[in-house]
Amino acid sequence: MSLKAIWETWGPVMVTPAVIIFLSLIEIAPIKINPWSAIMKFLGSRLNSDVTARLDTMQQCQTETRQRLDEHIEKDDAQTASLWRTQILRFNDELLHDRRHTKEHFDEVLGTIKDYEDFCHAHDDFPNGKCVHAIANINRVYDELLESHDFL
Repeated sequence: MSLKAIWETWGPVMVTPAVIIFLSLIEIAPIKINPWSAIMKFLGSRLNSDVTARLDTMQQCQTETRQRLDEHIEKDDAQTASLWRTQILRFNDELLHDRRHTKEHFDEVLGTIKDYEDFCHAHDDFPNGKCVHAIANINRVYDELLESHDFL
């Protein structure tokens, strides 16, 4: 019997088990080459290519949305700090025009001053310095009223 005849008779039947045994022996070898994992990874990447592409698109959209949200939060924080500054300047203007206030009003504006100063320390790029003297005047008047017990 020739090799060609043996191959034609037994070749297709023996090739599949021989390949399985060969691949399994390679996996057991001390050098960890795992052909099954490579084959499964290849097949998985082919089967899931559509899902992977959609996930990549979703990730990109999520990143863009996060950037826009961060910009919006930053803008909103700056607007809030500007409102605090306006409240501080208005309160100081009232003091300069001899309008009297209760201790609760002072406590409220002192809390606003603290929030404003904390924001300014955390955000060096925010223009601070527009109400430094107003804050100093409010603190001075508050200290004087605490000593004299002369709140409204």
